[in-house]
Amino acid sequence: MCVEDSARDGVWYLAGVSAINGLYTELVGPISYAILGSSPQLSIGTFAVVELMTGSALLKHHETICGKPLPNDPVTTDPCSLGIIALLQVIMAIMLMILRFTNLTSYMKILLSKPLVAGFTSAASIYVLFSQFNNLFGFNSPMVNKTIPRYSESFALGYVARDFGLRVSSIQVFTLGVSLVSCISLYSGKKIHEWYKEKTGSKMAWPLELVLLFLTTLVSCLFSFDEDFGVSVVGYIPQGLPPFAASSFTETFSFQNAKLLAADAFSILIVNFSICLSMGEMFATKFNYKLNPNAEAHGLSFSLITCSLFGGVTAAAALARSMVQANSGGYTQIVSFVSSFWMVLVLIFLAPYLFWLPKAVLSSVIVVNLRGLFLKYPEAYFNLYKKKRYTDFILFSVTNVAVLLLGLDTGLYIALVTELFIVFFKLRSSFSLKVDRYKTSETNTGVQTVTVSGSILFGNSSDVEKDLKETKIEAGSILDCNGLTYLDHAGYDILKVFVNRFERVVCADKKMAEKLLGFVDGDTNVDESDALKIKKVTEIYPSFADAIADSDIKNQLSIVES
Repeated sequence: MCVEDSARDGVWYLAGVSAINGLYTELVGPISYAILGSSPQLSIGTFAVVELMTGSALLKHHETICGKPLPNDPVTTDPCSLGIIALLQVIMAIMLMILRFTNLTSYMKILLSKPLVAGFTSAASIYVLFSQFNNLFGFNSPMVNKTIPRYSESFALGYVARDFGLRVSSIQVFTLGVSLVSCISLYSGKKIHEWYKEKTGSKMAWPLELVLLFLTTLVSCLFSFDEDFGVSVVGYIPQGLPPFAASSFTETFSFQNAKLLAADAFSILIVNFSICLSMGEMFATKFNYKLNPNAEAHGLSFSLITCSLFGGVTAAAALARSMVQANSGGYTQIVSFVSSFWMVLVLIFLAPYLFWLPKAVLSSVIVVNLRGLFLKYPEAYFNLYKKKRYTDFILFSVTNVAVLLLGLDTGLYIALVTELFIVFFKLRSSFSLKVDRYKTSETNTGVQTVTVSGSILFGNSSDVEKDLKETKIEAGSILDCNGLTYLDHAGYDILKVFVNRFERVVCADKKMAEKLLGFVDGDTNVDESDALKIKKVTEIYPSFADAIADSDIKNQLSIVES
């Protein structure tokens, strides 16, 4: 499963490194996370979107840091590339620990909402698809040698599409045939597997990718695909355990390089940690335990550090292997150690046999497994637009278009800014004020009640203040604040004046009640020309029923705790 998962994500192509570096991550990542992480089912390895972002950062900064452009099709990873990836992971680990000790880790999942994540990952899947054109169509074949270069700037997909159009006549037919047969075979096998699971209720995962890799490697070896038909193969993979690669890190480490990589590291970290938290929460809900975001931060940080020291690519939540781990009865962290043990055997005994594995097959595996991300486009239309969830649909669309046009990092920043604007305007329009009358046995006319709900913040403070000033308040009125969901400093400044106009205030939130009580106690800075003068005695109650029941106004202030 480790080899299959690494092959599924195609990390050595997406991250711009060779095959062995992806396998090293599959070995040391799960062990590191198991020591400090809190989810027994979550497994650390490789994730396509994270590795694609890593490859994009490597491509963008390789020439600046290393003094030469990044090779299009690396057989072995040069130490400078490995050092850049290691430095990226160390920066991410440091950033994550800063977020952890400032108690911001629990907000990371909230920061990336579902429409934003769907828009980002679906756009990233298009980048992954375009990055496989060289392998799928044989442009990197020794017989063709017209590889489409990598692009890191904005509108990169347009440049790749242009280069593809210019190379259509150079498509290597045999490689294309291998790609089509692999895609059709794997897709058909997955559909049969889905039918079988639905028919029998079985939860057993079929290692379809592993079977495809084994068969195509065997056929490629027997019929000399690389020499006789010009099919590009994986090539030499070092045998044995990962070496200690700290020297690569020290060669590229400098504060100038760290500053250069910081923005990319932060972008990758946001996506990486949010995916870890989302998957961890899913398993926690399913298996009835509580996920600790701080422990997740520790586990992922340790995995990033160890992968950087042993030549691995960026450590991330391995989606497929985590699902298999959960469905196969993995209830403790020991399962990660077991999977790493099998990975050791693969590296020691099986790595050399991957030499003849056609790269077209790897790319086919990647494309077929992107199907779930491609389906997010019709899902967005039917689940968001057709159900009139227009705000979510706008966020999905803006995120998707920004990422497709401007790149993964810039697109992500635009998506986050768009989400913050949407949240701001939602909060701004969420305030409501309702004046009603509650009839009691004491009076025929009843008691006037003023209910405020929603949020009061600097964005809507002027409108709220105007509404409150225009509200006619009677003697003995009750102010109900239990519907307030958020107050910033501007909101408290408004309530500071408004709360003094009431004899009874309802507020169940103890912290808010204490602040309101402080305003009543000490602040008298109110315009004396107001038609209704300040009441010198105001009581705060935890519920509306308490305020109604206690009709006798006392001369001292108190907070009644529920």
